[in-house]
Amino acid sequence: MGAFRRKVAANGYTYVNWDDAFMEAIRNDWARLRGRTANGAAPPANHQSAEEMETRASIEKMGIDKGLGPWDSLAEQFPAYKARVLKAPHIKGFSLDQLAGMASKRAGVAA
Repeated sequence: MGAFRRKVAANGYTYVNWDDAFMEAIRNDWARLRGRTANGAAPPANHQSAEEMETRASIEKMGIDKGLGPWDSLAEQFPAYKARVLKAPHIKGFSLDQLAGMASKRAGVAA
């Protein structure tokens, strides 16, 4: 808390609620403590933070969202699927109102 107050004083920050400001600083990792080992040393150079590591589930969700579908282990290896997903452009979806409008237009055309 002392280091936080010194940084605030040095930068001239003002807050209405100091407790909320301190909690927000912790959430934003202002002291850059995340990813350090128990003794406070920086992680080795090959260490990846949680944000950098993407789980298979998150990659598959991204693939589904981008219209590529889930990973098919019989069709391709996961690293190839992951590369394809990360390179694919994000396709903007439709809202329910837009889908309902398209359905009503289609029903009107077919009738």
